[in-house]
Amino acid sequence: MTIPGWLVRNSAPLGIAAATYALAVGLPAGDPDTYWHIASGSWMLEHRALLREDIFTSTIRGEAYSVGEWLGQVVIALAYQAASWQGIVVLRALLVACAAFFLTRASRRVGAPWPAAILVVLFALALSKQAW
Repeated sequence: MTIPGWLVRNSAPLGIAAATYALAVGLPAGDPDTYWHIASGSWMLEHRALLREDIFTSTIRGEAYSVGEWLGQVVIALAYQAASWQGIVVLRALLVACAAFFLTRASRRVGAPWPAAILVVLFALALSKQAW
């Protein structure tokens, strides 16, 4: 039996992504605005419209709302509705694992040796940890 070429090329990046997923699932989230994102996304799903003004912040109620994060907020709300906090943890871990996979592939594609590719991934993940 011959192993397909795509599997051989992606086996190490998939392994790194799986390890990153396991790491990310076990670490606590660091975004203090998570409740606000869930509430905003839930409102948009419920009303089937973009949120145009801030209705959740007491100090700036009615101010113009930045709609730049609407899709992420909707996805977070869907994950929360599907599986509560575990849904958000799994979503976050999947996104971090995808980033690790594609960073590994990109590092290898430009010719970085494996130790350097792994260091690039670890460095990028460490820098991005605060946004997980």
